[in-house]
Amino acid sequence: MKKITLSVCAVAIVAFAGVNVRMNMSRENGKSSDLVLRNIKALGQSEGTPASSCARRVAPNAGTLEYRIFCDSRTDANTIYPCSTSSSWDYYAASNSDRCTK
Repeated sequence: MKKITLSVCAVAIVAFAGVNVRMNMSRENGKSSDLVLRNIKALGQSEGTPASSCARRVAPNAGTLEYRIFCDSRTDANTIYPCSTSSSWDYYAASNSDRCTK
């Protein structure tokens, strides 16, 4: 009888320790995820990327040859790239401009 009682107590202690460790781990994970969320919110507030306008190149028969700051050729509806640091000659149509990052 003494062996059974001792075995039950040992199993109960091991189970209690396992539950305690699990609770501590989940509590720590919650703290770190809260910290990550607060950091993400802080980064997103009052921050942005300065932007400027740039000219998009057109085919020679669709525009006039002008000296302007042209957009990066990879700029599309989903992604913009840094503005060129210098102007260049190329074909441009007044209705064809886009945005670039400063």
